[in-house]
Formats: sequence, structure tokens, C-alpha cells
Amino acid sequence: MLAAAGAVFLMTQIKLHLKARPREPLTAKSVFAGLRYIAEKKSSWVPFRWTCFAVLLGGAVALLPVFASEVLALDPGVWASYARLRPSARAAWRCSWRTDRSAAVQA
Repeated sequence: MLAAAGAVFLMTQIKLHLKARPREPLTAKSVFAGLRYIAEKKSSWVPFRWTCFAVLLGGAVALLPVFASEVLALDPGVWASYARLRPSARAAWRCSWRTDRSAAVQA
């Protein structure tokens, strides 16, 4: 608790000197300039693709309950119980896999 209080105190002592930049109006030229920057800088292209992938995957995961109830005709209670079970089942599988692997490494 003392360390957290000390960290908060030290963070409040940081002085930021930020200058407000004037905002330019949103135009097609500025949008294409941003897209051109992303296309030219290869280091920013990979995080951009991962972000797009995460957004698409998040949308697909959000639609899973609808797909389960409408297409598969599952009861919402059944779907919710499977959804709650999955993280604990994954954790148990990982623990058992690591235990087996550590025993094989020690032998």
C-alpha cells in the first residue's frame, strides 16, 4: 500500500508541457494523407492490420449468441453455460499440459 501511495505521489510530480495544436478541418485530403502515411510506413501497417482483425473478430464473437439461438436453435441457458465453462476448461487443459510437460522435462 505504501508503494502504491508513493507511485501515485511521484506520478503527480511529473510536469507535462504540451502545446495545443490547431485542428485542421476534416477533409478528404487529410483522410487520404493519413492513409498514405500508413501505407508508406511499414512499421505502422502491421498494427493497423491486427487492429482491423481484432475488430472483425470481436464483431463475430458478439454475434455468436444470436447464431446459436437462431441457427442452431440452442436454448440461451445452454449457450450461456457453455460460454461460462469455456475459460475454466481452457485453464484446466493448460495446467494439465504444463504439468505433463514439466514432468517430461525433469525425467
